Amino acid sequence: MTNRMQPSDILVSAMAEKPDKDFTLQMIYELCCRPPHSPGLTTAELHSRVSRYIGEARETVRKKHKGKIIVRGDLRYSYRYTTRTR
Repeated sequence: MTNRMQPSDILVSAMAEKPDKDFTLQMIYELCCRPPHSPGLTTAELHSRVSRYIGEARETVRKKHKGKIIVRGDLRYSYRYTTRTR
């Protein structure tokens, strides 16, 4: 068995490298899901494939990245890694 990173860890790493950048469902799908990628998926199909990874990534950020969170982005159906403001 290989030491492949978990999809949610890959997502957190990519988002942490580019804070405040919106990651669309398509981008998250391409990062987290192994090829071959299915072309032409609807928004609902993309969300059903990546929602678990988004939830796991939010939990990872909450535990390991103090002061950071993953929130919905400005673009439609997107998410962003940002600093928590209260």
